[in-house]
Amino acid sequence: MSNFKLTLAECRQILDHISGLVVIDAQGKVRFLSKDMVERVQQLGVSKSEADNYYGKDIQKINPVSKIGNALDKDAKPQIVFYQTVGITGAAVIYPIVEKGELLGAVDYDVLPNDAYIRIFLDMVAERSLNHDLDFEIDIEELFNKVNSGGNVKYRI
Repeated sequence: MSNFKLTLAECRQILDHISGLVVIDAQGKVRFLSKDMVERVQQLGVSKSEADNYYGKDIQKINPVSKIGNALDKDAKPQIVFYQTVGITGAAVIYPIVEKGELLGAVDYDVLPNDAYIRIFLDMVAERSLNHDLDFEIDIEELFNKVNSGGNVKYRI
């Protein structure tokens, strides 16, 4: 990566703009929370200084319902998970961080950060399906059941 030109401050700014970003190490300890994640924790009644102390703590002790621990396996596949927290329903992607066959940790970030985004996405899928822009071999309800059970879905855009 000899062409890497970002400063640490620029990297931090970029990471803070990834909605719902949580990074843990291979032992499940928090290494990074994006700015909005710190704000979400504060909505639970935790002070900013307490939230800043989450670094190095076990993610399961901070958030027992977090699914990021599922990615602490070097052979784990990326997963899309739905969550509900502080009045927000969203969808996130979790996956392991692996380098040269060694598990370094895991990443969790929002792809649909709240129910408004989920509704917009579902409306777009429905509209494109009706216009035959999406050609699913199965209907939408069956698609969601298949995705939620971990099955593969065939489609074209």
